[in-house]
Amino acid sequence: MNLFKAIVIGCGRIGAGAAGGSMQSHAEAYSKHPGITLSGLCDADPGRLLEAAGRFKVKSDSDYIRLCTEIKPDIVSICTPDNTHDEIACSLLESVSPRLIFMEKPVALTADAGAKMLALAQSKKCLIAVNYTRRYSEAFQKVRDNISAGLYGNPLQATMTYGKGLFHNGTHAIDLLRYWFGDFSSEKPFEKIWGPAADASYSCVLTFQTGFKAVLRAFDERVSTVFEGDYIFEKGRVGFTNGGALWHFYDNTESPYFRDYRNYIEKNTQATCFAQPFENCLYRAIDNIVAALNTSAPLLCDGQDGLMAIRIAERIRNDYEAHSSCCR
Repeated sequence: MNLFKAIVIGCGRIGAGAAGGSMQSHAEAYSKHPGITLSGLCDADPGRLLEAAGRFKVKSDSDYIRLCTEIKPDIVSICTPDNTHDEIACSLLESVSPRLIFMEKPVALTADAGAKMLALAQSKKCLIAVNYTRRYSEAFQKVRDNISAGLYGNPLQATMTYGKGLFHNGTHAIDLLRYWFGDFSSEKPFEKIWGPAADASYSCVLTFQTGFKAVLRAFDERVSTVFEGDYIFEKGRVGFTNGGALWHFYDNTESPYFRDYRNYIEKNTQATCFAQPFENCLYRAIDNIVAALNTSAPLLCDGQDGLMAIRIAERIRNDYEAHSSCCR
């Protein structure tokens, strides 16, 4: 197996923060993987960079192009603020062109910018992987497998609630719905809620190509952080709260409360993956990246997946704002 050199740009919590537990940083996951050498860190904040570089004992530089030119990494993680992702990726592709760029979501703040970046990556033969975390979670993968196998029956109704901006957090929900149920045929936004950094949260009815519908509900992040889902199927029901830290499973069965009725009755699940749904997600993402570079294995979340989430979010926002403008 090849040993790949990796660099992390952005030393905040997800990039190189001392998170610990099951919620790793990119740098922590790289440092633990046998197929990777964590070779460098970059950040615009001198104090944060010095602390992280000392903790991981690697080279550091505030200039990512200079650092990458010196180290010539195979993999570069981009863990900077949302509005810098595509710009940094394009600069890397034009100057040093690593074999793979692992991007925090969203890949860009407009579909045009994301498409331009992906086209450049393709021309440079550089793979793009995107950290929509739940694709790398064993728990979320297990539910997807169960849906595909028909264990729950046909989907009948889905609701997802999120906050903290359509592009920053809403695309997590959009990507998860695509991952579990396939592509959408239409989006009908109906509500706008406060979001940070001019990234409002929008509520929307999403229709899948199969005709099944889901409701994406916006929530005000200033009240509380809410990211949860409720999915009703013919044979059962699946729900998660607290981002996926807590799970609930139900069987559609004869009601113990009302004669001649059926209810969704909660059952216990003993699967370890649901007790620890985010155990080593970033490590598992790195494992997938190493497999992609070594054996051309498919990426679990590639650049096209990241771009599709942005395209859908952009359509939701633009449709709502256009309709709102017409109705003033």
